[in-house]
Amino acid sequence: MVAAGTAFQQNYNQAVSLLAADGDIEGGLALAATVADVGLANVITYRPLMKYCGSKGDAPHAMQTMAAMRGAGVVPDMFVYAELMSSLVRAGQVADAEGVLREIVADGRRPHVVLFNTLLSGYSREANVPRAMALISQLREAGLEPDETTFNIALDCCARAKNFKALEKTVEMMRLANVRPGAPTYNTLLKTLSRSQRFDEAVAMFTEMKVTVTPTKVTYNTMIDACAHRGDMDGASAYFDEMMAVGLQPDVITFTSLIKGFGRSGNAPRAVELFDAIREGGYALEERTYYAVINACLGAGDRGNARALLYEMLDAGFAVRTRTWTWLLECDIWADDEAAAVRLLRDMGAAEVPVDGSRRARLLRECRKRGGFTRFIGQLQNYR
Repeated sequence: MVAAGTAFQQNYNQAVSLLAADGDIEGGLALAATVADVGLANVITYRPLMKYCGSKGDAPHAMQTMAAMRGAGVVPDMFVYAELMSSLVRAGQVADAEGVLREIVADGRRPHVVLFNTLLSGYSREANVPRAMALISQLREAGLEPDETTFNIALDCCARAKNFKALEKTVEMMRLANVRPGAPTYNTLLKTLSRSQRFDEAVAMFTEMKVTVTPTKVTYNTMIDACAHRGDMDGASAYFDEMMAVGLQPDVITFTSLIKGFGRSGNAPRAVELFDAIREGGYALEERTYYAVINACLGAGDRGNARALLYEMLDAGFAVRTRTWTWLLECDIWADDEAAAVRLLRDMGAAEVPVDGSRRARLLRECRKRGGFTRFIGQLQNYR
């Protein structure tokens, strides 16, 4: 048997790490088993495998890795436990992640705050405020103190649940714990306030934030989006100008919000102009960017641009939701353009776009209101 800690052990561990980096977990586990057979396995052997599983939410392989560790007589450290819990949380197995934490405590080991934060993120995904608050109490009972990450996750949980009473309580808990809010905390609060139609409070908080914390790109994007959602393009432009003045470069999220804002303010030509500019600028266009500009065009009755952009979106590999297809169909009907409606319905069939009974009934009502559209009505009634 080769003594542990030698170059052989390091080489084996590095090889396992390379396999994990390539996503070959089965190969990594097989090599780890070989390492264990020659008595060289240690916690470092299994960390890369568990890290990969944690990042991908690969709970089955994470559990397999944990079983392999135990079979080799290797004691997991808190890093390994954190990644195991992360894989379970990402896979939606929050109850199993709870079980891991209970097991650690039952073994008489002191969990790291990261483990509590990982489980807390699972409760946040479920918007389970009662369990989130109970876990923070449990964290303190374990002799630990919540950190800024703990409170940020708790705030996100409250925001998802739209539980503003719990959110305000969490902010107060943070103050009492002497945890100074950083940019991530403010960003979460700003997003929550702006999405809850509490825009004036968001503006006041942004002003407060700048006294002690430097706003980030996420901060400015949040404020720009809040203004754009209201159709307040003067406000959005002011935040955009300030963002540029402090040296932060806009990204596709920034521009998507501006496009959405131009649509909401009734300025579809400006929305299309900005979309063209960012496309020519080489930005990676996102699904929501296309929806923002298509919605702007449909809202203004610009069927030509909406149609062209819808097909461009399909060519880019995005699936177009039924609501967008049927909105364009309605625009064709309102424009008394049966030929365009027939062509669009044919393309919807080719793309296997589902049309439920309520949408079908609404389209038929619109056609019958206007009269005509005999060919389209026949095709719509037989649409599958």
